[in-house]
Parts: sequence; C-alpha cells; structure tokens
Amino acid sequence: MTLFWFISPAMCLVIRWYLVRENTRRRLLIEQSINEHNEDVFDLGSRIVTIDEDDLDATDRENIQFVYPL
Repeated sequence: MTLFWFISPAMCLVIRWYLVRENTRRRLLIEQSINEHNEDVFDLGSRIVTIDEDDLDATDRENIQFVYPL
C-alpha cells in the first residue's frame, strides 16, 4: 500500500513529461506544414485554427493540430 504513494506521483510526472513533449512536437509539425486546402479558418484571438474535412473525424494521434490540455 505504501508503495503506491511513490508509484502514483511518479506515473503522473511521466505522463506530464510525455504530454509536454508531444505538444512540443505537434507545435513544430504545425509550424513546418503549410495547409494548401483550407476549408474553414477560425481566429481564436491567440491563434488561428484551420479545419479540413480530414480533421472532423480524427483521433488525437491522427490530428496533429490537437493539443493536450495540461
């Protein structure tokens, strides 16, 4: 039981490290890629979001514009 006091926070730190790394990778991919066939563009103030038909039904692994909220 006491072991879980150490495992649980360690797993939270590992998951947070992974999500921060994944968000950084996705931001770099978004900056490098230029969308040539934008259908919808939304200005959210701090960023501009473009939505293609491929993005409407995609998982977080398939959609590189998805950012994990931390």
